[in-house]
Formats: sequence, structure tokens, C-alpha cells
Amino acid sequence: MTKSAILIQGQDTYIKNLYEFYKDNNSIVSGELGLVFSSWEESKTLQIGNTKLKKKPINPGYGNSNLQFYGCYKGCKFIKSLGYDYLIKIRSDFLISDIDKLISALDKNCVYFLAWHNWDSGYFVDYIVAGPTN
Repeated sequence: MTKSAILIQGQDTYIKNLYEFYKDNNSIVSGELGLVFSSWEESKTLQIGNTKLKKKPINPGYGNSNLQFYGCYKGCKFIKSLGYDYLIKIRSDFLISDIDKLISALDKNCVYFLAWHNWDSGYFVDYIVAGPTN
């Protein structure tokens, strides 16, 4: 059986709201689905649940791209170290209303990039990313 986790990565502004939203999910409560927050050391938010903090890169990159890449990388590495085989990465300002349904619809051997928009030259690999931890 594939062990899956949600990686919530980004600023800590909404972490309490996210925790409240996801904490009663049956899969999370039963331990079938992990929940990991990936934020920065200087985060002012109370550390709730399974949180992995890291230092911000000195150079945030164009459009904070280095912050996003590094935060994703460290969060993925941490989730893999916990023994999870599959993860769904979401932004910290984003909610998935039925995470169990989404996970059941995904092929655990594939990588998914589930968002694109054309605002300000567009974003890619920013909202939801899912794939094997390897």
C-alpha cells in the first residue's frame, strides 16, 4: 500500500486555518495520510502538528522562485524521510475540499502538475504538484 502525505509549503499566514480544515480528515486522523507544513525558521505561527522548518535562502530569486523551489525540496525530502511514498504539494494559501477523492483519482506512478494561469506571465508548478517521493 502506498503511503501518501500532503505537503503544505509557503508562508505561514494561513497555517492555523489549514490545520483546522484538514485535521478532522479521516485519512489524516487514521494515519493513512500524512500532513506536513513546510515554512521558515522565523515563522511566528505556533508550530502545529508535523512541521518542518528551514532557513530561507539568502537570494529569494525572481518572483521568490528560490524560496518556492527550496521549500518544496526540503519538504519533499522530509516527507520521504518519514517513509511516505507519494505526496501532494499545495500552496499554503490553497485548500483542497476533498483530498481523499483527489488522492484516489491519481496514479501513484505519475507526476502531476495541476495548475496554470496566465496572470502576470503565468505560474506553473505552483498550486498543486503530486508524485512519487523518489
